[in-house]
Amino acid sequence: MARMKGRSMRCTSLVHALMVGSMAVVTACAQPARYGGIDLRPGRAAGDLQELARAAQAGDKQAQYALGQRYEAGVGGPRDQPRAIALYTLAARDSGGPLQIYSPAVGSSPGRVERIDRPIVPGLPEARARLLVLGVQR
Repeated sequence: MARMKGRSMRCTSLVHALMVGSMAVVTACAQPARYGGIDLRPGRAAGDLQELARAAQAGDKQAQYALGQRYEAGVGGPRDQPRAIALYTLAARDSGGPLQIYSPAVGSSPGRVERIDRPIVPGLPEARARLLVLGVQR
């Protein structure tokens, strides 16, 4: 009987740990999605602003530049020059190129590093020009 009780206690502890871990994952997923201070949950910001922010978050350089312009001018929200500069910097920077991803060991298979060749996307000259006007050295 004592043996069964010990096993039952361990099982209960394991179930409790799994439930707490699952709740942490669900809570983390339930946090509001934001990009550049813009709430991306439906209805929380103007639809066109959310669409622009999602595109900028996905790496669209034109969207990063356009969102930077909005922050610089205060269109759709308060003026925010530091945020505008951050977005202009992203839009001005080249991106892409080779990327290395580590895949951890699974079962008897060893871990490995995989190389992914992504196309290089050049930065926008207009974003570089805007940074120069704002006095930002790259």
